Amino acid sequence: MSVYDGYDGRAKLEPFWPQFETFSKGTNYLLVGHGAGLVGCLSVVKDHQGKLPDDLEQLGLLVLLFGSGLLLAALFWGWQ
Repeated sequence: MSVYDGYDGRAKLEPFWPQFETFSKGTNYLLVGHGAGLVGCLSVVKDHQGKLPDDLEQLGLLVLLFGSGLLLAALFWGWQ
């Protein structure tokens, strides 16, 4: 007879399921938002194939931020 015979591990995690659902929704929003931002930045780069205007010189930073955000959101989505 073991001490863990009557142990139900799911009962301990029951109060956390609504929090996991909130994280799942937030992760989906992060994926969609960063994906849309990255597509928007890349479409601006595609439209200005030569040289970007002076006010869009820092677009590479936005591409880096949206790309890394998309990667981190995908990793978090896979972890859930």
